[in-house]
Amino acid sequence: MASTTWDDICKSVGQLAKKAGQKIEELSDVAAIRLKISAQQADLEEAYTKLGKLTYEHSYADKRIEVDSLEISREIASCVETITQLREEIAALKAKIAAKAEAEFEGEAEEQTEDDKDSE
Repeated sequence: MASTTWDDICKSVGQLAKKAGQKIEELSDVAAIRLKISAQQADLEEAYTKLGKLTYEHSYADKRIEVDSLEISREIASCVETITQLREEIAALKAKIAAKAEAEFEGEAEEQTEDDKDSE
């Protein structure tokens, strides 16, 4: 009897460790995407700075503003698009994590119900 209890405890600890490892991996995926967003936001800030400088220069001297501003506008649009895509990836990962957690919870609830029936 004690052996069975000890085996159950060991099994539960093993399952818990496995689930913890999976959660850490899922969270690290989200963190990696957030780092990519931060890098894109830095690029976006740089492009905004360039655009601001061009606007300032344009107000004092008519330089190649049209060509340069078009290039910077494309750079800004690219950064914004990448950030949007990365945020969508985070939302998808969070939905996947939530669905997986819900499925695991339902599975554990079913196991508990079966265990309760078996013990009766």
